Amino acid sequence: MPPGAPPGGPGNPADLLNIPSIIILSVAGLGVMAQLYGAIMGGGNDEQVAKMLSDPNLPAGARSFLSAALGAQRPFAIVSLLINGLAIYGGIQMRQLKMFGLAVTSAILVMIPCFTSCCCIPGLVGGIWALVVLMKPEVKSAFT
Repeated sequence: MPPGAPPGGPGNPADLLNIPSIIILSVAGLGVMAQLYGAIMGGGNDEQVAKMLSDPNLPAGARSFLSAALGAQRPFAIVSLLINGLAIYGGIQMRQLKMFGLAVTSAILVMIPCFTSCCCIPGLVGGIWALVVLMKPEVKSAFT
């Protein structure tokens, strides 16, 4: 921020990070909801899964692959839930101009599509925007 600039002006680091941090919080929040659903539901509808796996026309390799993929869904959802929770915490710290490293980490985490479920485009936009703003010297120096 240039000397003599008003504290609430357009060059204020908190104002510059306002929208990207909201995007990060929104994307990570939606990721938490999607992964909670995945962790609770596991492989989805058990009746449909059993019907699909018992289909005699399903090749043996496909059956074993589907069984392994469905078995990994719940652990992946739990790991993804933790990562999205970390991104939310980092987004909150970004808004408060605290913990610069965690703010950068949260911007990177929301850009990884396998963790943010259906929000990969907003995650990329918010993450890149936040990184560009975070790398500005006046914003970096505002973090405590």
